[in-house]
Amino acid sequence: MPQGRLAIQVAYMEEHPDVPACFGQIKKIFPNGELEEKTNSAYLSGVPEVSFEELFLNKKDLHGCTELIRRTAFDSVGGYSQKFKIEDRPLWLALANKYGNLPVLPNVFCHYRIHPNNGNMHRNITLMYEQIFEIIAEYKTHPLYKKAVNSWKSSWFSLLAYENKIEALQRLPQLFSLSRVFLRRFPKLFIPKIFLKY
Repeated sequence: MPQGRLAIQVAYMEEHPDVPACFGQIKKIFPNGELEEKTNSAYLSGVPEVSFEELFLNKKDLHGCTELIRRTAFDSVGGYSQKFKIEDRPLWLALANKYGNLPVLPNVFCHYRIHPNNGNMHRNITLMYEQIFEIIAEYKTHPLYKKAVNSWKSSWFSLLAYENKIEALQRLPQLFSLSRVFLRRFPKLFIPKIFLKY
C-alpha cells in the first residue's frame, strides 16, 4: 500500500456517506522489484465510477487490492461468497446492484506484485473465465445476461488469440458467437502477437 492510501479513502468515504465502497488505481511491481512508471490504464477507465452494467458486460473493471468497503454494506450483501474462488467480483456486482455506481478514484492505492512463472491467480486464464461465467450466471434473469455471456466469451477468446493461438482455435466452438464484439476480435487469431496489443 502506498503511504496515505487509507487516509485518502477514509476521507472520501466520510465525505460521501451514501457510497458503499470506493476503489482506485494500481501500479505493477515487476519480478525485478521495479515499479511500473504509469498507472495501469485498465482501471483508469473506471474513473469516476463503475456501474453494475459496466461490470456485468465487461466494459470496465475494478482492482480488488484497491477496495475499501463499508462494513454495513459488506454485510448487507452477504460478504464474500464461499461459492467462488474469485471472491471479490460477485461482491462488487452485488454492491453495484444494490447501491448503484461504485466510485473509482484516480489515486494509486496498490503496488501489485507480478510473480514470475504466472504465479498470480489472474494469469490462470481458464480458472478466471470459468469462474466469471459461474458468477454472472447468478444474474440469469437479468435482461443483459445473454449480452454479458457473449462479451465475456469474446474477451476470453481475445486474450487467448493474443497469448495462445492454438488454444484459441481449440476453444473456438465454445467461445464463438455472431455478436459484434466477438467478430471484431476474431481477426486477432490470424495476426502475429508482435503486432497486437495485450
